[in-house]
Amino acid sequence: MTDVEINMRKIWSMHLKDNRENGKNIDSDEKFNTCKMHNILAIGWQDCDTDDTYAYKKAYNALKKMSKGDLVWVKNPQNQEYYVCEILNDKMIDFDKELAAFDVSTGRIAEFHRVDEKDLPKDKIPFPRQTIQQIRMKPENYNLIMETILL
Repeated sequence: MTDVEINMRKIWSMHLKDNRENGKNIDSDEKFNTCKMHNILAIGWQDCDTDDTYAYKKAYNALKKMSKGDLVWVKNPQNQEYYVCEILNDKMIDFDKELAAFDVSTGRIAEFHRVDEKDLPKDKIPFPRQTIQQIRMKPENYNLIMETILL
């Protein structure tokens, strides 16, 4: 893979936290583990009036902008392990209702790659206040990400 191909990929950071019930489950890793087990990155809002939810619209639009090959940093909220996920599809998917129990509704197919703490970029990975955010990383960190995925 050439540097041009790597630099064409967008880099994102995303929270895989369960924010239902006023954040009661926010520190739980159930949503994270469900996404990892099913190889998906997903947002929730299954039983909400999404037409009036600014946060939903922002998360949905960011997820929609992702493309096959884009890379997404995620972190397990329980043990703080970092992962780089590679988006494997070019379309949004509405997941089965059974996954709604884990705050999983709409998302993308993704492959999870654990990143050892010693291999994390020297720059802190910016995790957004919102659910998903595109981030900029220094060019030298693209190589680190690619090495992680290719292992």
